[in-house]
Amino acid sequence: MHTKHALPLLLLAYSLTTGAQRQFVITGTMLNDSLCYSEATVKKVYLTHEVNSQEVVIDSATVMNKQFSFKGEAPEVVTPYTITGFDNGAVQLFLEPGNIVIQPFNAQYPSHAKVEGTLANNTIAEYQRLTDEMGKKGMQRLDSMKRGMSLGELANKMMMERYQWSANCANSFDLQAATMHFVCQHLNSPVVLYIIKNQLLQYFKPEIIESQLFSAIPAETRKHPIYKKLINLVRASNMQIGNPAPDVEGETPDGKTLSLSQFRGKYVLLDFWASWCAPCRREFAFIKRALKTTGDKAQFVVLSYSIDSKKKDWTDCITKNKIANDDWQHITTLKGWDSEALKLYNATSVPCTILISPKGNIVGYDLRGEQLINTVKRLKNGEQRHD
Repeated sequence: MHTKHALPLLLLAYSLTTGAQRQFVITGTMLNDSLCYSEATVKKVYLTHEVNSQEVVIDSATVMNKQFSFKGEAPEVVTPYTITGFDNGAVQLFLEPGNIVIQPFNAQYPSHAKVEGTLANNTIAEYQRLTDEMGKKGMQRLDSMKRGMSLGELANKMMMERYQWSANCANSFDLQAATMHFVCQHLNSPVVLYIIKNQLLQYFKPEIIESQLFSAIPAETRKHPIYKKLINLVRASNMQIGNPAPDVEGETPDGKTLSLSQFRGKYVLLDFWASWCAPCRREFAFIKRALKTTGDKAQFVVLSYSIDSKKKDWTDCITKNKIANDDWQHITTLKGWDSEALKLYNATSVPCTILISPKGNIVGYDLRGEQLINTVKRLKNGEQRHD
C-alpha cells in the first residue's frame, strides 16, 4: 500500500516544488494615488499582458493605503507586463519569479515608476538610470551652450533653433553609443532584445543589427520568443532580392503549426491568398503546372498562407480545388488583413508571391502565371541558382 501511493505523492511534490520555483510577488507603493485628469484616486489596478496584439487582464488588486500587490506563477520566459488602472499611462515591468518591487511613484505619471528586485527588472532599471543620466548631460550641454551665447544670439529665434537641433543630434548620438555599449555588456539578458527592438532598431541599419549585433547574442538568449520576432522585423525592414526572408508560421488545416523555415533546403513559393479572391483561385492551375514541371529535381514546394478569417471558407476552398499535397502546404492565422505575415512582407494585396531559395534568401517577387512556370523550368534545368 505504501508503494501504491509513492509515485502520485512524488509527482505532487515535484509539481508543488516547480510551482514554488516560478512564484512571483509584485508590491507597489504610490506616493500620490490621485489620477492625473480627475480628482478621483486609484482604487484598483490591473496586471495585463499583450496576447495577439490585445491587452488581456491577468489579475486585479485593490489599492489599500496607496499600496497594492499581486501574487502568482510567472510564465516560462521573461515577458513584459503592465500594471494599468491609471489615466495617464501604465507601470511597465518584466514578469519573472521572485519579489518584484515597484519603487514609490506618483500615480499621475505611472510610466516613470522604477521597478527592481529581479534580474530582468534590475537590468531595465539600470538602463533607465543610464538614460536619465544621458538626459541630464544633454540638458547640461544645452545650458553650457546658452551661457556662451550673447543676448543677441539668444534673441535670434532662427539661430537658436539651429543650435537646439545641433544639441539634440549630439545628445542622440551619445545615447545611441551608450545604449549599444549597455547592450553589449548585458547580452545574456533577454531585456537587451527589447532594448534593441525599441531603441537601436530605429538608429542603425538593419544589416548592421543582424550581421554585427545578432551574431554576438548568446545561444541561450536566442531561445527567447522575442528573438525570432526581432529577426523578422530586421529582415522585413531590409527586404530585397538576395537578402534573408522573414520567417512566418501558421496553423495547418489539421491544427498543426508549420513555419516557412521548416522548408530550408528547398525552393519555396510563399503564396499569400484568400478563398474569396478570384485572381488567387485562377493561379491554382499555374501552381499545379509548376509543381508538375519541377518534380523532385528542383526541390520545389509551395507554402500558401491564407488571409481568410473563417476556417470553413478556407478549408472548403482547399478541398474543392484539390490544392493540398506533400508539396503544397497550407497555413493561416485566420486574422484576415491583420495577419502578421502580411505586415512583415508588406503585402497590401493578394495574390502575392515570394520565391525563396534553399538557404532562405529572397529570389523573386510576384511570380504568377507563365512567369512562374518559366522560372521553375529554369530552376529544374539548373539555369537559375541562388544562394
